[in-house]
Amino acid sequence: LASYPNSRASYVTKVVHTASHTTMASNYIKDVDRRWRPEVDVAAPPAPVPFRIVTNLELPPSYLLTHTHCSGYSLVAASQREVLYEKDVDNFYRHCASGETSYGRTFMYDPAAVRKVVHLIR
Repeated sequence: LASYPNSRASYVTKVVHTASHTTMASNYIKDVDRRWRPEVDVAAPPAPVPFRIVTNLELPPSYLLTHTHCSGYSLVAASQREVLYEKDVDNFYRHCASGETSYGRTFMYDPAAVRKVVHLIR
């Protein structure tokens, strides 16, 4: 589930949980219900990702809908008058397959693991 910040992905997550009785996942630990957050030790390797949002619901039978933010542009040049970006497919895949644990630690997994994309537009 690729979404822009503040696009109501948390609402979509609740609808999916309620309608399907299955959990979603997220590339961001902050999306995980506090009651089910894995204890993260700063010195330890990151927890398995993506993070399961609710652990008392079953995993879906096929695809695990995972909340992420993607970026398709790279900064080329910046001045006081303008900022220039260019489309960057590699950057898009890197951002879709990356996330954040607590303590600001980031991680990345193989983008080939992604099979389908649902883009949330508000």
